[in-house]
Amino acid sequence: MRFRQDNLALRAVFRRFCGVGLWLLLAACAATQPASPRPASPATPEAQITLFPTPTPSPTVSLPPPTPTPIPAHTTTTINVRAGPGVNYPSLGLLAANQTVQIIGQDEGGEWYLILYPTAEAGHGWVAAPYVQRQATVSPPVIAPSSPTASGPLGRTSQRLNVRSGPGLSFESLGVIEAETTVNLTGRNRNSTWLQIQYPPGPGGHGWISAAYVQVEDVLSLPVLDEFGSPVPVLTAGPTSRPMTPTPTLGPARADGDSAQNPAVRVFFSPAGSRTFLYSSDVSLPEGDAADWVEFTPYAASGGITSVTLRLTCEGNGEIQVEVWQDGETPQAWEKPACNGEPVSVTLKAGVPYLVRLSPEPSASLTLIRYTLAVSNDS
Repeated sequence: MRFRQDNLALRAVFRRFCGVGLWLLLAACAATQPASPRPASPATPEAQITLFPTPTPSPTVSLPPPTPTPIPAHTTTTINVRAGPGVNYPSLGLLAANQTVQIIGQDEGGEWYLILYPTAEAGHGWVAAPYVQRQATVSPPVIAPSSPTASGPLGRTSQRLNVRSGPGLSFESLGVIEAETTVNLTGRNRNSTWLQIQYPPGPGGHGWISAAYVQVEDVLSLPVLDEFGSPVPVLTAGPTSRPMTPTPTLGPARADGDSAQNPAVRVFFSPAGSRTFLYSSDVSLPEGDAADWVEFTPYAASGGITSVTLRLTCEGNGEIQVEVWQDGETPQAWEKPACNGEPVSVTLKAGVPYLVRLSPEPSASLTLIRYTLAVSNDS
């Protein structure tokens, strides 16, 4: 019995020993057995993006139009060089007979040639084709004249006029403008007796012509300029919420020496000449120039009676009296124009002079008025 128990105990120990040994054997095997590499999943190829530089657009170069090859020619008589293809364009100068010129273009009708003319501001000018003999059979290219940009009201000359460097007969003549020429107006002198115009040959591209021979509208919108073309200060009102007549800040009006026997201006209206004139000045009381005198002679297209329109614009601190005489008497149909009022039309005799007197209405304090009188012969 005891032997049997010992045998059972030995078996249990053996089994335990074998289990431990088997476990040690398996562990040793696992330690020495190299691990099988785990197959790597195939790598997903990545898209390769090649970035190309964005092309920078090259700046567009505007090539100037090709310069026409000059065509030699010569003048057959003394001719004007003008700013455009027509006698209504300002004259830039004169060319003598048999003078060599270089033609670079012509107008659409072939009546005018564009030539090189270095003395002009643009470097070229136009001459009448009938008085120019080409030395080659090739025809010049057709060139459209450039139109100047108007910087103010337009005027139209009623007769041939000198263009001068300043507002007066004492200034140098820059050239001549033919009758029926359209001009761009850029200013006026203080009395509105001379108008500044765009004139390429003149200093700074400007010149002056007599206002008495220019048909123009809205001339009062032009700036007042001195003889050098600089703006002249004008009377202005301070800020206000309601319209008012500007109060002058200057002293009495300067005496200008005119009189009934020697008026400031004398204008003779005619169908082919002047049909409108403007006169600007100032008067004051009780000191300074107390009156201005203007004379005009109207015309009639037919018969001895004509219609004349007067308009008066003023600034200052008073009213102006406008009186008219013909041979010492006031016309029966006379109607006084009012400052800044509506134009007044009156019926007058043609061919006889009328004398106009402009003066301030009496006042105890200093009255200074600057005005512009516009007179138009309607017939």
